[in-house]
Amino acid sequence: MIRLQFEDEKAFSSRERAHMEEVSAEAEPAIRKYLPALAHEIIVNVSAGKRVIPEVGHLGMAQAPGVISWRLDPSHRLGTDAIISEGLRPTLFHGSSDRL
Repeated sequence: MIRLQFEDEKAFSSRERAHMEEVSAEAEPAIRKYLPALAHEIIVNVSAGKRVIPEVGHLGMAQAPGVISWRLDPSHRLGTDAIISEGLRPTLFHGSSDRL
């Protein structure tokens, strides 16, 4: 199970949060296929902020086994939907593999 925890519920619209949930749910089977030793629950702490990789509009990292931090800039030129579509799945893979 991938559980998204939002630092500030108001930072993202309900549609954006649903998009993140959808991308996470679609990525989870593949993540577990390649990383079978993963914890049952993966927590993703989602926040909004400007301190991101400028080219992609987001920054993710493993905080602890089963815990990933993901920050995205809602005002980035790419737009939140594109950042979610292009950035969340690889962040989940990379963050999950970092702290096995």
